[in-house]
Amino acid sequence: MQAMSKASSARITQRTIAELEAATQHVPAMAYDIENYQKLGALYQLIEGVKGTDTDQAAISKVKAALDEALTSLDDASTDLSFRYTNPIAVNGEAGGRKATNQVRRLMAEQWAD
Repeated sequence: MQAMSKASSARITQRTIAELEAATQHVPAMAYDIENYQKLGALYQLIEGVKGTDTDQAAISKVKAALDEALTSLDDASTDLSFRYTNPIAVNGEAGGRKATNQVRRLMAEQWAD
C-alpha cells in the first residue's frame, strides 16, 4: 500500500482517507510512516537524532557510519528477503513486528512437512 497515494489506497480498500488512516494505527503494512515501515523489518535501522535536512558534520558522520555498518552486514548475509522476518524488530518487536507472519510461516512449514 505504501507505494500508492492515500487517495488511491482509500479508493481500492473502499474506505475514506480518515478510515484508512485509522486502519493504519492497527495494520502497520498499510501505514505511511517510517516507524511502521521499520516494524515490518524492511529497514536495516532507523538513524535516531538525524533529520533528512541535517547537513552538519555530526549528522553526516552518523549517517555514513550507519551506511558502513549496513554495508558490512551484507558481507556474509543471505541475498533473499529473510532479513524482513529474522531481524530483532520483526521477531521481538514491541508492536508486533512480523510475529504473526512468522507464526503463520512456521505453522505452514509444519503442515507442509507432513
